[in-house]
Amino acid sequence: MNSLLKNKAITYGVVEDDNTFRSTLSSLLRMRKNTARVIEFPTAEQALDFPFLTDIDCLIVDYRLKKMDGIDLLGDSKIRELKIPKLILSGFDAEKKIFEALKYGATGYMFKEELYSLDSILETLLNGGAFI
Repeated sequence: MNSLLKNKAITYGVVEDDNTFRSTLSSLLRMRKNTARVIEFPTAEQALDFPFLTDIDCLIVDYRLKKMDGIDLLGDSKIRELKIPKLILSGFDAEKKIFEALKYGATGYMFKEELYSLDSILETLLNGGAFI
């Protein structure tokens, strides 16, 4: 990890409306050796209302949410101000959405089927890289 994250425990924010997938993802994150905590949000609106957004070191957002979608969440000024890795999750190939996500500051785009690669993808993002 880069010098900023080398000795830091990471707080992850997970915005996912599918309870089962959110639980699975959060469990995988909690198993990572450098995880401080995982903060779960079932909606984009709940994430935006969270008073401690600046405590989050890495944000993982589902593209398709019920009301406000993940791309719109990334476009919100509160989220855009966060200079942290932001990973968009998608259950399908949506090339146009990848570019929208990047425009709003996403540093990674991962298909949900690639969950087995989560560890290496997060290492890339947390080290200042990008994953698409």
